[in-house]
Amino acid sequence: MICVGNQTLFMNQKRIILNLLLSKKRVDITSKNYFSLIRKICVVTFLLILFLNFTSLYFNEITFVSLAVVVGNLFFFVLIFRNLLHRISSKSIKGDTLILNRSNNKPCVTSIRSIKKIKTISLFNLKITCLLFNLDGRNRKAFIFTHR
Repeated sequence: MICVGNQTLFMNQKRIILNLLLSKKRVDITSKNYFSLIRKICVVTFLLILFLNFTSLYFNEITFVSLAVVVGNLFFFVLIFRNLLHRISSKSIKGDTLILNRSNNKPCVTSIRSIKKIKTISLFNLKITCLLFNLDGRNRKAFIFTHR
């Protein structure tokens, strides 16, 4: 076996995952501390947005319009973070079954064949994957956040 940097490690990892999938054992796609890490990132980002809004109020004149912009900005980001935290789920695959555990501890089990669309976006060192799938006659959406 010729070792070129991390290439051998990556190929071994692919073989291990493929063997686990073929033997119908559970393969965790996300880590154990996935939800706590996402919550911490959301809280830090919200605190940064809050700090930037109050800094802009401090250095600029406080008027009704500037207060309305700050309140609207904070409300907008609260809605985004709330929606994001409700749609994030940890993923596992076992055989041909996709197991989704939501942040509110509601598990969702569906067949891999029910996945309609997978869309991935890369943002800096973060890969955001959106899964669109059908469960119980309803179209659902779930997000996965991973490092590259």
